[in-house]
Amino acid sequence: MEKDKLSGAIEAMLFVSGDGVTVEELAAILEATQADVSIAAGELASQYAAAAGRGLCLRQLEDKLILETKPAFAREVEAILIAPKQYTLSQAALETLSIVAYQQPVTRGEIERIRGVQCSYVVHMLQKNGLIEETGRRDTLGRPVEFGVTQEFLRIFGLSSRNQLPPLPGQPEESGEEQAI
Repeated sequence: MEKDKLSGAIEAMLFVSGDGVTVEELAAILEATQADVSIAAGELASQYAAAAGRGLCLRQLEDKLILETKPAFAREVEAILIAPKQYTLSQAALETLSIVAYQQPVTRGEIERIRGVQCSYVVHMLQKNGLIEETGRRDTLGRPVEFGVTQEFLRIFGLSSRNQLPPLPGQPEESGEEQAI
């Protein structure tokens, strides 16, 4: 596929995807190499960055590429949305969300041991709001579900990856190793 058409196809796919698409997925769909897709996406990101008046930017969020609005236009975007989704989290939800963010993958039992209270409802509500998700099952007795934070969590808190979470008090900062979500 020619370079301009590849960039256009990537832009169109990212526009409709909403949640982002991996370079690997784009390459498979477009029948191109991952290197060509990465180069085209990089050039596309540069074009968006260079155009000061453009309202969109191409961003890498963990392993996915995502087309999103520029933060400079947040007020205008909010004005056009009829009912923007707002999160009002209880103290219990914030505590649980913090545990999941810093300890993932973590089971409900581990969350309950840390918090000292039963938390099935809070975990369910965080899942329903798209802030945490099942990431797998622990290979132990009963095969409990493991939870981790979602791309939506990263987006809401303005993070590109879990590496950008602030260090917990009394803990040294990490060496920059990538943490999987």
